Amino acid sequence: GSESNTPDVATSETYTDASDTGILGRWYPEYTDYSEYYIQFNEDGSGLIYSDGQESALSYTYTNGVIKVKVSTGGENEFFLEDGKLRSDFDGSLYSRKTTEEQEAEKASKEPAKITDVTGIWYDPTGLSTGTYTFNPDGTGILDWGSGAKPASFTYTVNDGSVNIFMSNYSFSLTIRGDQLDDGDSRYIRR
Repeated sequence: GSESNTPDVATSETYTDASDTGILGRWYPEYTDYSEYYIQFNEDGSGLIYSDGQESALSYTYTNGVIKVKVSTGGENEFFLEDGKLRSDFDGSLYSRKTTEEQEAEKASKEPAKITDVTGIWYDPTGLSTGTYTFNPDGTGILDWGSGAKPASFTYTVNDGSVNIFMSNYSFSLTIRGDQLDDGDSRYIRR
């Protein structure tokens, strides 16, 4: 009869062993260093194609080194696993995989490690803010407004990526962004 031996994606059990097939994660085309495009395969037979900020959902089956992809927008494609790379049946281009761990490591290498010790004098190098913060090792500090106004003393705590500043009449937080302190308008660096 007219029976196809292509499993129906919704009921396909072929993905259950996908976790050890080496296809999970994000695949980036090798023909470009264009990081705005990748294909992602998840353990549950779903995934997505990311292109220029747009995500298109996909479903896939994986059998004998062939990934059959159905994109939500209607397209279909096949990829062949060859020596740890994927070759597109559509245009023959090769894709390399980055595991989640590799993506995290790459992200971490681009973003400076978050600091936890903020002691020292901090200022805004752009001059947008004239204020300087002085954080003492004992949890106290001084905010010099840089405008002739009397400097304000404060106490502070560093917690979970924020510096929480407590003054006599109000409190606020600075967000730690790598090795900078961000107040929402200005970014401060240590002198």
